[in-house]
Formats: sequence, C-alpha cells, structure tokens
Amino acid sequence: MIRELILLVICVLLMVPIGAQVLERKGSLGAVIEANADSTAVLIKRVLPGSTAQKLGLQENDWVVSADGVKLKLPSDLISVTEHWREGDTIQLDYQRHDTYYVAKEAVVAKPKETSEFGDVIYGHVDFNENQLRSILIRPHGVDHPPVLFYLQGYGCASQDYYHSPHPVKVFVEDMVRRGVAVYRMEKPGVGDSRGDLRCDEIGYHLEVDAFAAGLRALKRVDGIDSTRVFLFGHSLGGITAPQLAAQISVRGMVNYGSVSTSWYEYLMKMMREQSLFFDMDYQAIEERVRTRGPIVYDYLVKRHSLESLQSNPAYASHLYDGLPHISESGKVMMRHFDFMPEINSVDITAALKNAATHTLALQGEFDIASIDEEWAKYEADVVNAYHPGKGEWRIVEKAEHGLAMIESREQQMALRASGEFTLDYMASHYQTAIGEIVFDWIQKILDN
Repeated sequence: MIRELILLVICVLLMVPIGAQVLERKGSLGAVIEANADSTAVLIKRVLPGSTAQKLGLQENDWVVSADGVKLKLPSDLISVTEHWREGDTIQLDYQRHDTYYVAKEAVVAKPKETSEFGDVIYGHVDFNENQLRSILIRPHGVDHPPVLFYLQGYGCASQDYYHSPHPVKVFVEDMVRRGVAVYRMEKPGVGDSRGDLRCDEIGYHLEVDAFAAGLRALKRVDGIDSTRVFLFGHSLGGITAPQLAAQISVRGMVNYGSVSTSWYEYLMKMMREQSLFFDMDYQAIEERVRTRGPIVYDYLVKRHSLESLQSNPAYASHLYDGLPHISESGKVMMRHFDFMPEINSVDITAALKNAATHTLALQGEFDIASIDEEWAKYEADVVNAYHPGKGEWRIVEKAEHGLAMIESREQQMALRASGEFTLDYMASHYQTAIGEIVFDWIQKILDN
C-alpha cells in the first residue's frame, strides 16, 4: 500500500509542467504621494480604496516617515521600497498625523489585475535564466484556438501590465481581442511582477531578445494555443526584435509598426538630421549637430569605444552629455545599459528578414516622427520579397503617429507636444482604429491562404 502511494505521488509530481509554480502578484501602496518642502517625509495626497494604504490606516495629508525601516526623504525613496512588495508580505510604515506618530503593520494588498470586455485575461510567467518574467494572455470570448498576436514592445522598460490608467497599447490589444484575436504580452526582465536578478536597464539588447524568444516558446506551449497561428507585432524597436525571433522560431507572420530596417547607426544619423526639422531646428544648427555628435555616435555604436575612451577624447568633451546619444555620466545611454545600443547596431536586419522566411507586413504611421518616413517599411517589404516573393507588404497608415494615436496633421501633433497635451490619456482616447483594422484583415488573409 505504501509503495503504491509513493508511486502515485511520483506520478503526480511528474505530471506537473515545468514552470507551473505561481509568480506572485506584486503589491503597491495604493496612494498618490508627493514630497514635502524640506524632504523629511512623504505626503499622502490620496488613498485608493481597497489598497494597502487603506489597510494601514493612512489618510490624506498624513506624512510617511519610514517604510520597512527605511527613512524617507523623497517619493522615490518610498517607491524603491514598495517596488519589492509582493502580495501577502507583512510590511511596516511609520507615519505622522498632525502631532501624533503611528506605527502600522499589515499584509500587502496585490495590485489590481487587467480586465477585458472581450476576453479572459490570463496571468502567467516565462522562465528565463533563473528569472520569472510576467506574461499576460487575453483570449477572446467564445473563440476556440484563435490566432494569437505576440505584442513586442519598444525601447523602454515600462510595464506592459495596464491595470491602471488608459494606455494606447491596451486599447489596441482590446481592439484585436474584440475582433477574435488573442493577444500575448510579456514583461522585460525586472519589470512589473517579474522576479529575479536581471533588470531591464542593466542588460544588453541580445539578452532582451533571448528573453522574448523564451516567451515565444512558452506561448506556443500554452494549452489551447495553435502554434501554427501565432503572429508577431513588433512595435518600434520591437520591429527589429520580431525578425530575429521569426528567424529562430517559426511563426505564421509578423507585423512591424514604426520601426527600422537599417543599422541603428544609420537610423540615429537620419533621426539626428531629419527629425530635427520636425522641431523647427535651424538648418545650420542641424548641420553643426551632425558634425559634432556624428563622430561620437560612430565611435560608440560602430567602433564600440568604451565610456572611458569617449570621456577621454578632448574633441568630445563639450558634446558628450548632450544631444544624441544621450550618454549620462553614470554610463547609461537613454536609460539603458551602455552596451544596449551597440548591440542593436550589430543586428543584421536584412539577414533576419531573409532567414525568417515568413509573411511580413511593415506599417508606417503617416505622422510618425520616431521612424520618420516610409523608407524603412518599403525597404523591409522589398527585402522579404527578394528572398520570398509575395510575402512582403508595406503600407502607410493615414493619420497615425508612433504611439498608435490618430493625428490630423504633423502641425497638430507638434502643437500638442509643445503644450503638454499629448499624454497617454490623450493617445488612448484618440487611438487610430485603422491600425487594428489593417492588422486584422492582413491576419485573416494570411490564414485563408
């Protein structure tokens, strides 16, 4: 009897899929905060209902003095503590209300989860290099084995978990789910609920691509997912990542929006000269910028000089920390690891498109000032068709900008940016529905062939 029981336990253990352990939801304070004048505490401006802050007894105008034993001076101090909180952790806050001090201990309340009007939201994770990266899959209601779109985000380290305020990417996701397409997203290392030693702003681009490859493989193993109906959507830098994934792992097709098809060096030089015109920079000033910053960009991206080498070059002394490529004294470049951009530059996008051998649609927003113009999209389609005739297409999406919002003109976009009105809320409420229509129609066409 004991022997049979042991065998039963072993069999059950063997049936548990690898990576089946739960990735706990991160917690949050759940309050609007700001600094005080002398930077000795953090002011509570508003407490959100059902939050950890509410459980702790915090109220508007309380001053938080310390969190988990860490003395607080700025809101960023409190954020650096709370970003490590996970659901159920017991935490302590010391705070002041008028002349009275309080010490409160409570279990952390998890952040809310995304909801969807049109599908089931499934929180999972991807195992990668002893890290767990949060994944989010939304499956449309009433659709068996739907096509799946893997959304690949761009350059930054922002979370893809849109449980809070409106976001244009979330609106796009809902648009696709409403049309019957499942959408899959995953966090970069160290972002959102992800657990492990890797951090997005401390890794190179090649490792980031490897993480997305692990995510794609994990997606194809999800129950109820037809691995022959998986598509990629590369947004911005994600449009460089997508061909590399497709060259490693078979997909039905990929859509790249607002991206690049040349080397990163060529792109930055084009941006330095042509994007500056959108901001009404004087022609002579642009020429001066290209001549002084261009050699820095070349040495950094192509020659791969170290930060110390760039810093020690007397010719670069007055221009190293302004303009492109935004090298900070800490060694970060546009908030990413020093090696991140040179690794992007090392990618042979043409070879990736050739080796991917899959249906490819390159989309350019009419008023996209990040990818600048349609040259990259046309070139990408030409490359694909040169090696795989009939598989490459490109289109301009009218009245669309880089962040998926609808814009009536470039002048309107620049005016909105100048006034500070061009916010995520604005972009979400002005989502360009033509993007979803084009992507959905193209997916259906590929599936019907």
